[in-house]
Amino acid sequence: MSQQVSEKQIEPTGKKSIALAVTLVILVISVMLNVLFSTKNMSYGQDLKVVTGEQILKHLATFNEKNVQLLQYNYDIVDFSPENNKLARLTAAHAVPLVAEVKHELSQLIEIGQNYEKAVFTAQATEKLEWMALTEEQLRSISNSEGELTQGELDELNGIIDGSERLSQIIKSFNFNVEGNRNAMIRIGNGFGWLEQVQALEQFVNAEGIQ
Repeated sequence: MSQQVSEKQIEPTGKKSIALAVTLVILVISVMLNVLFSTKNMSYGQDLKVVTGEQILKHLATFNEKNVQLLQYNYDIVDFSPENNKLARLTAAHAVPLVAEVKHELSQLIEIGQNYEKAVFTAQATEKLEWMALTEEQLRSISNSEGELTQGELDELNGIIDGSERLSQIIKSFNFNVEGNRNAMIRIGNGFGWLEQVQALEQFVNAEGIQ
């Protein structure tokens, strides 16, 4: 009788041990799955930052490239005059589309930048870009005119050159030697190392450059 009672007393204890072991296994598996999902989510989030960083870098590089071309075109226009006024005005015509390309890249950068720091950009940030609009108008007028460039036109060209040089000075403060660096792309994707330059560019084209 006592042996039967003893076996009955032991049986529930054994079942509890099994249940506890199963619970611990389930808990461990749950923790492992949570860690796995968290790691995957973190990796996915970083991948998105890398893609964003690469897009921003591409816009910055293209802006710099097109602005350098625009600057060279304007140097050429001044150099061609007065010996070859026809070529000077033809070069002005080729420079007009470049202004639109520079404007497009800056607009893209400002729109992206507003997702990070909307308050740092002026109200008319992407709507006007007034220096760009004025530059485009002046170059188109020069290209549509004939004869020797007037002093007024030369003054406008020198103003455009000064403006393009200022834009070049601002954008070159960005470190372009980060292409292919994943950590650098994540940093850019998080809004570091480029917003200051875009803000300075926007302030110039909408304020400083048209004073």
